[in-house]
Amino acid sequence: MKTFPITLLSVVLLASTNPRDSSAASETTQHSVTTHHSANATKPKVSLASARKTALARVPGARVESEELEHEHGRQVYSFDLKVPNKSGIEEVQVDANTGKVVSHTHETAEAERKEQAKEKNEAHH
Repeated sequence: MKTFPITLLSVVLLASTNPRDSSAASETTQHSVTTHHSANATKPKVSLASARKTALARVPGARVESEELEHEHGRQVYSFDLKVPNKSGIEEVQVDANTGKVVSHTHETAEAERKEQAKEKNEAHH
């Protein structure tokens, strides 16, 4: 029997096929996950699924528009953009990736959200 080396693509494909927490999956319809790594980043103690539950509990009835693990203000946080039906703008909730506690909750108007997305897109191209 021949064996083949596991490639990075195989690992990525396997990781992307893992089932999500079923309760969170029903509340998240369309979202993206982005992870920003830095030299001093360590593996978070809190799972993405757990942080997502915490963020959704903070904004009842919301759905996840986007989520990412990032390093802000000297700590790792999961940042969630949550959309509340029939409400303009986005609720941004940040959950500490090591304690699981909400560290920030702000409302971004639709205009502020468009500006932030344009800025992030511009930074990604440079």
